[in-house]
Amino acid sequence: MSAEKPRVLLPPPILYAVAIGLGLWLERPLPWPLPGGAARFWTGAVLIALAVLLFGWCLRELRRHQTTINPHRAASHLVTSGPFRFSRNPIYVALTVLQIGVALLAGSTWVLVMLAWLLPVMQRYVIAREEEHLRWRFGQEYIDYCARVRRWL
Repeated sequence: MSAEKPRVLLPPPILYAVAIGLGLWLERPLPWPLPGGAARFWTGAVLIALAVLLFGWCLRELRRHQTTINPHRAASHLVTSGPFRFSRNPIYVALTVLQIGVALLAGSTWVLVMLAWLLPVMQRYVIAREEEHLRWRFGQEYIDYCARVRRWL
């Protein structure tokens, strides 16, 4: 099996949107509110803002290196600068922080619980496939990057 492309089946933003949507949908028939009131709400709003800023920084860095954000296309460059200095998957960190922020803003425990299935799915069907592709595409350079930078944080 070739690793010329990452072979990611569904774009990660769709997986996160499904998880958030399912959590919000479950909140109606099976309410499971988070405590915290206004502090919880504002913490959620700040997390969403931070996630959007991190996502924008990631996009800027990928564009600067003229490589794709599309998980169905082959990477043209190994990006190790900007937020990629701290995490090999800062976009997924941003999406996870976004989901936590939405859970807090909506006061929904279900949206948080959805991370329990989403993160293993991301690891197995997205990150592992992307890592295989990057090892194939960039070899020792990627292996060295993995030794320096953690997968998440």
